[in-house]
Amino acid sequence: MKLTRKRRKKVTVKTKPIIISVAILVLITTFGYMFFSEDEPVDPSRDDETISQEKEEQDEKEVVEEISRCSYCGSPIDEKDENLDRPITVTLGNSSNERPQSGINAACVVYEAPAEGGLSRLFGVFNKDYEGNIGPVRSARFYFITLGLEHDSIYAHVGGYQPVINKINEHRMANIDEFGAGGAFWRSDERSAPHNTYTTLENIQKAANDRGYRSVGERSEFVDYQEEDIFDKLEGVGSTENVTVIYNSNYNRVEYKYKEDGYYRYVNGEKHIDKHDQKQVVADNLIFQFVTSEVIDDVGRLRLGLIGKGEGVYLSEGKKIPITWEKDSHRSETEFYNANTEEPLNIKPGQTWVNLIPHGTQVQYE
Repeated sequence: MKLTRKRRKKVTVKTKPIIISVAILVLITTFGYMFFSEDEPVDPSRDDETISQEKEEQDEKEVVEEISRCSYCGSPIDEKDENLDRPITVTLGNSSNERPQSGINAACVVYEAPAEGGLSRLFGVFNKDYEGNIGPVRSARFYFITLGLEHDSIYAHVGGYQPVINKINEHRMANIDEFGAGGAFWRSDERSAPHNTYTTLENIQKAANDRGYRSVGERSEFVDYQEEDIFDKLEGVGSTENVTVIYNSNYNRVEYKYKEDGYYRYVNGEKHIDKHDQKQVVADNLIFQFVTSEVIDDVGRLRLGLIGKGEGVYLSEGKKIPITWEKDSHRSETEFYNANTEEPLNIKPGQTWVNLIPHGTQVQYE
């Protein structure tokens, strides 16, 4: 079985056949000559330069503008790139030993969730062409199983706590584990274990094909996105250019600083960089999803309440609005709503970071 790819989503602004334009021009010229050949006075204000400028402006309106976008998140993509038919999700480490990670700038959606020891783990959702490395890949978590099922994805991870592996098997989740599919992963000499496992989308696809996993996903996009001003005519919109999430005051302080092209991400005061392209992580959208949390063992592993209802905040373009969220089951989608209007949330095209934030976590808005 082969994983196929969807054709990219294109947005066409306007088209106008050249032949029709030429024909109309000929008719106008002919009738203009017949009726205004000698007796019609010439407008002195419409010199050659003015006429030329008007023609250029008209030509600009008639230019065909075609934008290729990822169908899952709306991010602009190259003409040669295509969308995957089924998303691939990956657990990524986020300790100081694992930053900078590789591949996070290529993800459509990145979730950040607290883990034991005051650290956090990342969960990348990939749905478009990317040939670079992804990693460091880390172990599975209960809440990442829920997210992987929600996106109907093929989940890549490195083992996991036995109850978590049991849950993967219980849900018959499509997953590629290094312990059982080692050929899809490799260990880098640049870092020490367990912070040195990497993979690629191609490797995960091949392993999924070998296992006979279903090739087409059942979810077409993350959240509805729209090109026009998403805050236009909305009430209760606040301004927030800088925001800080303090998962742990000593180990994990996350900052987002807004500039005109997005929210620049910092961890513990340092720029968060993607090792693959050496660019700072910049989010187009931020979703803060407030959840319940519970410590489930002596190690400090957490269980997060992702099924049910809750509140949150959506941020984009230096603005924010309160939101609510609902999720009925492991496989159902998380539905986000504008808390003021109770209408489904529309977001800006591009990469979205979803911070899963336990109640009581300090969040600062500036």
